Amino acid sequence: MNVAEGVFYCKACEEAFLLADYLKHDDVPNRTEKPPYSKIEHFIKPGSMAIKTPPGGFRSALFFLLFSTFWNAISWTIFLSMLNQEGMDWFEILFILPFLLIGLGTFFVSLYQWRGRFYLYMDHHQAIGVWTVFGLKYKKIIAVEDIATVTQHVAYSKNYQPVYGVCISTNKNKKMIFGTTLSEDERFWIIGEINYFLTTIRRP
Repeated sequence: MNVAEGVFYCKACEEAFLLADYLKHDDVPNRTEKPPYSKIEHFIKPGSMAIKTPPGGFRSALFFLLFSTFWNAISWTIFLSMLNQEGMDWFEILFILPFLLIGLGTFFVSLYQWRGRFYLYMDHHQAIGVWTVFGLKYKKIIAVEDIATVTQHVAYSKNYQPVYGVCISTNKNKKMIFGTTLSEDERFWIIGEINYFLTTIRRP
């Protein structure tokens, strides 16, 4: 499917079709009810919307915590043994450095899965995503006019199984993925709310 060109291609019949022939322009994106168990906070009003997701909890972080512990135990043991040996080779240190960084990265991911929160704010001009855990913050901003799709997307694999998140993607190949600790019902609800908001602010 080429959203920018407004066409999609069927490999089975080897023909191209116009999206406009199959979509009604006055259709409003499907919105679902917020799951009753959900602790997500949100508001939507003319011109802006915001979403705040709760921490995933210890069970959500367990996989990354175990992986991070195993990875760091091996990589840091090798690194410390290199430092203690005579005639330390700097090439070996540079070789092990990426493994140490990966270990630190997975550790921070486990902390985020356990206690982290995500905030999304959108208005007519931009979508701002903020990931925060224990006072540390990471922010990502994308222009609303560049947003092409809001769908589910594979964020990573866990025990060889895909883990999905909400993905806001642009026509400039930028992505904002969040909500991997949410249930599927919560993700579909958020996708519907974002698409509905985008429809309201893009109406002429």
